[in-house]
Amino acid sequence: MAANVQGTTMNFFLRQDEARKKTGLLVFLFIVAVFLTFLAVHTLIAFAVMLSAGNTQQPDLLRHWLDPSLLMIDFFSVSLVVFGGSLFKIASLSSLQGDGIAQSLGGRLVDRDTKDPRERRLLNIVEEMALASGIHVPNVYVLDGEEHINAFAAGFTPNTSVVSVTSGALNYLSRDELQGVVAHEFSHIINEDTRISLRLMGILFGLEMLVLIGMLLVRALYYVRFTSDSDSDSDSKGAGTMIVIFLMLLGLGLIIIGWIGMFFSNIIRAAVSRQREFLADASAVQYTRNPDGIGGALKKIGSPAIGSQIDNSNAVGAGHLFIGSVLKPGFFSSMFDSHPDLTVRIQRIDPSFDGTFPETIDPIDPITGRSAIVNQQSTSQNAGASKNPFILQNTVFKGTNLPPIVVGTATAAAVVDASASNLDQLGTVDEKKLVIANELLQAIPEELSSAARGRQTACDTICAILMDTDSELGNTEIIPFENRLQKSPVLAAQWKILAKTFPQESLDRIRHYYEILQTLPSSIKIPIAEIAFPSLKEMEKTNYQTFRNALVELITADKKVDLFEYTLQQYLIRDLDRYYGFTKPEAVKYFKIREILPMYQNVLSYLAYAGNDDLEEVQKAFKDGCSELSITGPILPKEKCTSFAFGSALSELAKASPILKKQLLSSFYRCIASDGIITMKEGELIRAISATLDAPMPVWS
Repeated sequence: MAANVQGTTMNFFLRQDEARKKTGLLVFLFIVAVFLTFLAVHTLIAFAVMLSAGNTQQPDLLRHWLDPSLLMIDFFSVSLVVFGGSLFKIASLSSLQGDGIAQSLGGRLVDRDTKDPRERRLLNIVEEMALASGIHVPNVYVLDGEEHINAFAAGFTPNTSVVSVTSGALNYLSRDELQGVVAHEFSHIINEDTRISLRLMGILFGLEMLVLIGMLLVRALYYVRFTSDSDSDSDSKGAGTMIVIFLMLLGLGLIIIGWIGMFFSNIIRAAVSRQREFLADASAVQYTRNPDGIGGALKKIGSPAIGSQIDNSNAVGAGHLFIGSVLKPGFFSSMFDSHPDLTVRIQRIDPSFDGTFPETIDPIDPITGRSAIVNQQSTSQNAGASKNPFILQNTVFKGTNLPPIVVGTATAAAVVDASASNLDQLGTVDEKKLVIANELLQAIPEELSSAARGRQTACDTICAILMDTDSELGNTEIIPFENRLQKSPVLAAQWKILAKTFPQESLDRIRHYYEILQTLPSSIKIPIAEIAFPSLKEMEKTNYQTFRNALVELITADKKVDLFEYTLQQYLIRDLDRYYGFTKPEAVKYFKIREILPMYQNVLSYLAYAGNDDLEEVQKAFKDGCSELSITGPILPKEKCTSFAFGSALSELAKASPILKKQLLSSFYRCIASDGIITMKEGELIRAISATLDAPMPVWS
């Protein structure tokens, strides 16, 4: 019996909707702050004008305050300064994306093919978390020279965000603790907290503009004073004195008003950020099922020997991005800190914690996972320890078999009980999925995973996984490449496309990687593509265009697009197009199901036919899908349910609101789960649909 997913959590879309509501609340609070700032600035200017005119009576102040021309000038001036400054800052942060923000804070991009064991351990954790959660592998940065323990995530969208950690986090955290920290940051990315955090930075900058302008006016005071003192004309001196008074009052007043605005803005920022930190801590426990991971990291952050402060001067304005306070302990840091008290945070994870933090912290050996000092003192105990930094160390997970349902060659075989809905876990992670993700990554030969991470070889691996594998030729043994070319017209056509696009050294690598892939399960193709994604973002724009055109030709060489190719298009090409600025994310256009009924009917009909050959079962699947939305209607004839129509309809559904997307996915899942089982083909379809709707689908379990 298929599970009814109408009552499932599907918190991903709800969190997306809540994130947008929070953004709306921030905009409202910002407008209120601007209005109050305008009133304060206008009062200040009216007072300054009154003094400059030689009037000191209250009625004169009221007369100047109610002057329509002064009101209009002050309103537009304050709006221009504050709104303009905020929009400028938000636009600049948006253009920087997460990478630029990490670099502004002193971050160094970690080489995807690094051999440093600490960095390799970090990349492994990030790749596991990305694959388990269904979002792209983010770029990873290390803040060199920052010996305290801290980390942050930044970016306006999940697929343009980055994860950064300090060198202290690499040196002092065990694998479990580092995994807890990374899980905490992934929670911020998935829940779009990073978007809200960056907009907060923009809003605060707009209010800071008043302080900056006030300081400029005070500096201008010295210039005006100098010129007025050098003027021999007494009338001019008098006028100069009045200008000095006017500028002094205005400048000092703007500084005071600006600081008051920043004071309350910081309080609001702290309140919002503190709540998000609690939620991210809880998510880290939920993701890893290991409270000692994030809990242990927070205890080390609280150690007086370590701490979490950041020395970079830009860190204060971005302090709410970090997992721990960037400020030195003190009165003002406790008042303005955007993070809850560490003891409270830890006690929510570990109620038995008594508030005692460790006095000293030893660095961790990334290979053995033990104290580096202990290892140096007793090397004999570690003589048999693994020296391979690529192997999972000190993890709470136990090995399981590779999952049977992954993106690969479509088959009609039943693969999973439909009651185990992955839709419940959109935008989240659990221990089992982390195990599966780790095993998928471990199943990729080192040569292939290294190639996917390489700047020069990532494109070659993607081309190799898109090359045709004729099922009649088999993939359990290596067949000479020339034989495959002769027997597969599609492969021959693809090879001609590659030959006219890439140099010989790339062709040699593509051929070699393709031959390796023939003996591997197709389930690792998407993980390979995910590993390659960060490296593909490092190409020049013109090189990406060439690469992209070649991919499209490879996909359409057989005059059709299969499910794997369609999924890869949605996961890879579409998001790279967005990254390189060729396209933008779809704006929300539809809010009610009746607005998209024809497209919905097309996709649901396609899914019903894909899962069954029996017409009665097809009809039942279609009706079950419709029942999730409490609607009725006829299924389309099979001849109208083409792949092209399916793709076109699905692209239009991507413009639906988050809540409507939730309802659509519930309906689609109910359709494919109508018979109580999900086939490989159906699993691929729901993954492709999730990708198109910008929903991070975790690895299937």
